[in-house]
Amino acid sequence: MGRFIAYFRGLCLCLIIIGTAHLSPLYAYASHQDQDRIQTDSEAAPVNPTSPTLGPTLTPPIPPYEISDDIDKTLRQGEHFAKIWRDKSKDDKALDIFGAIDVAAPPYILWDIMLNCDISMKIVNSMKNCQVVETSDDGTWDIRKQEFEIAFFLPRTRTLFRSDYQKNQSIFINRAGGDLKTQVGVWRLLALDENRTRITYRARLEPKIALPRRILKRILDKDTPELLGALRLRAETAYQDHNAAYDQEIIDKDNPPNP
Repeated sequence: MGRFIAYFRGLCLCLIIIGTAHLSPLYAYASHQDQDRIQTDSEAAPVNPTSPTLGPTLTPPIPPYEISDDIDKTLRQGEHFAKIWRDKSKDDKALDIFGAIDVAAPPYILWDIMLNCDISMKIVNSMKNCQVVETSDDGTWDIRKQEFEIAFFLPRTRTLFRSDYQKNQSIFINRAGGDLKTQVGVWRLLALDENRTRITYRARLEPKIALPRRILKRILDKDTPELLGALRLRAETAYQDHNAAYDQEIIDKDNPPNP
C-alpha cells in the first residue's frame, strides 16, 4: 500500500510538471533590469555556468521542426499548430514537442511578456514561485527556479533551468536540475511584418519517474495549444493597450489644456 501511495504521489507531481512546466519557460522570465542578483541556493550551487552542457552557447539544443506550406497556411489563418511525438531513434524516453502560433503584435511586446515572472504565475495557476538563482553580468543568460503546487496534500515540485537570450529573437533552454530528467528547448520569435510575429516552440521533455507516455502526450496535446493561445491573447491585448496609450498621448499633445 505504501508503494502505491508513493507512486501515486509521484504520478501527480510529474503530471503537473509536464502539464505546466513544459511551457513555463515562456512565462518564467523576470526582466533583467528588474531583477537583483539572487544568491544561488544549496540545490542550485553545483550548477557550473561554463560547463559544456550549460556553457554560454546559442547552438540549438535540438533539431528544428520544419514548417511546411500547409502548416504555414494554418498559422496565417489564425490557427495554432502543435505536435507531440516520441523520437524512437533516441535512447531516452523523452517526448518531443513543437508548437507554433501567429500573433498580431511585434516581437518586443511578446518579449516583455515572456520576461515577466508575475504574468507566469497568473497564467499557470499551479506555479507558486519563480525566481532567478544566477544571472550573467551582461544579462545574456540566467538560471531560473520554479515551484509548482498541484494540491495542498502534495509537496511542491520544482524545475531548474538555464536560459540563453537573443533579445526579441530567441530563448534557448537547458535543464540545470529539478524534477525533470530531460528539459531542453528553444523559443523563437519571427517578425512577419511590423505588427505580426510568429512564435515557435521546440522542446524535449522527460520526467524522472516512469510514466505511460500516452498519458503525458494526452496532457501535452491539450495544454500546448491552450498556453500558446493564452500568450497570444495577452500579447494582442497588451499591444492594443500600447497603441491606445500612444494615440492618447498624441491627442493630449495636440490639445493642450487651456491655461
